[in-house]
Amino acid sequence: MPEPGELPTVKPEAGSGTETPTATPSPQSAQEQKPEQPAKQPETILDDPIMASLAEDLKELLKVEKSADKLPVIKPVEEAQATTPNPETVKVQEPVKGAVKKRSDPAKVASEVFDRKMEELKGKENLPPLPAKPAEQPKSDDTSDLTDEQLEELADAEYAEQSGSEKFKGFKEKIRTFYRKVDEWVKSHESDAERTFDDTDDEFKEFVNKIRPDWSGQRDRFRIERISEAKAEQKLKAREKETENKINEAHREAREARYAPKIQGIVSSITAKYDEETKSDDPLEREVFDTYRNASAELCSDYLRILHGIDTISENNPPPVRQRHDWLVNFVVSSAEEHAKRKPEETMRDGKKFVTPAKMAVLRNSKSHEAEESWTFSPEDVLEMIRLKAIELAKADIKKEESRIVRRGFVRVKPSASSKQAENPQPMNPPKVISPPSHGVPEASTTSGEPHLGREIVAELGLDR
Repeated sequence: MPEPGELPTVKPEAGSGTETPTATPSPQSAQEQKPEQPAKQPETILDDPIMASLAEDLKELLKVEKSADKLPVIKPVEEAQATTPNPETVKVQEPVKGAVKKRSDPAKVASEVFDRKMEELKGKENLPPLPAKPAEQPKSDDTSDLTDEQLEELADAEYAEQSGSEKFKGFKEKIRTFYRKVDEWVKSHESDAERTFDDTDDEFKEFVNKIRPDWSGQRDRFRIERISEAKAEQKLKAREKETENKINEAHREAREARYAPKIQGIVSSITAKYDEETKSDDPLEREVFDTYRNASAELCSDYLRILHGIDTISENNPPPVRQRHDWLVNFVVSSAEEHAKRKPEETMRDGKKFVTPAKMAVLRNSKSHEAEESWTFSPEDVLEMIRLKAIELAKADIKKEESRIVRRGFVRVKPSASSKQAENPQPMNPPKVISPPSHGVPEASTTSGEPHLGREIVAELGLDR
């Protein structure tokens, strides 16, 4: 029995497409007919059973959609006792064919294709011909096959292009094409023995005049202007070169005035040290040592002059200077390479390793940190090397000269200290000086009983009478 305020149960009729609400009366209501009370109106939408049912349906639909976005929760299966299956009843599942396709090796496929093509070509006498190599077109800038007159015309055409006139735009290439066409025409008519290919050949002359580019009577003007500008440019370059030479010479003279006294002082100190180490009273040794002393002084001076920019290494130098410069370059390079071949511990200086001057220049230009960890020959090192090399060569020459003297059968005796002459040698019998008689004093009868050379000459000539 429904409580007051409840809605009656609604059931659809059987076989009906629509749901028709019907009231199911209770037994008590059948016996006693009570007066119908008005239905209570729902306070909200959810109190309406139809709307409430629709809301429930929407909730279920939303739950289904949300569950589709989530992975299903797999519940753990209870462990079952292991049983030995019957081999007769267990069916082994065959692997699914074609489920995973194995990728072919590209190198193997290429090899198979190549072998197949070669098999197809076997037995065929006529293989496919190779494609013909296209004929090389002559380059437009290649002028090796042109005459002097054609080169002059090309130069005029290039100058005409630079004039900016639309008429002469691309005119140089037109002239070049004209020359090629004339050459092709001549080659195609070479078999005709009557052809002369000059002004007397009317057909040739007509062909040339027909395809020749039109200068419009302005070639002479372009040619004169081109030659005039070329001469003016040459004069300008000559003046610029002359001015540059004068400036360089002024800088050289300034550097020479600044460094020449210093260079002379350095060379003097080097030669003084050389003389100190090569003292000798032997004439042969002294001559050889002096020769190499002068040579080493010139080399040291040349090196310092090059170092300070006073002189340059050039083919225009006089032969003696050029020879000394070549010797300096070869000496420094070979000495550096020889020094670099030594063990690193033998060439270390202040914890730095040795590198050649050429490598040091590369390191400094590249601003490498290795330059700070390396050292090379300094100017002082080179000057000392030149001095020691001069002494070495001088001693070798002295030894060679002594060997040559011995081979000739001579015995070389070096001068001893006792054979030295006195600084102020005195004669054994010094001549006696006879003073002439004074004016007014009678001459003595006998001035000296010793013979006198002058008196003997006077007597011999008969001038004493």
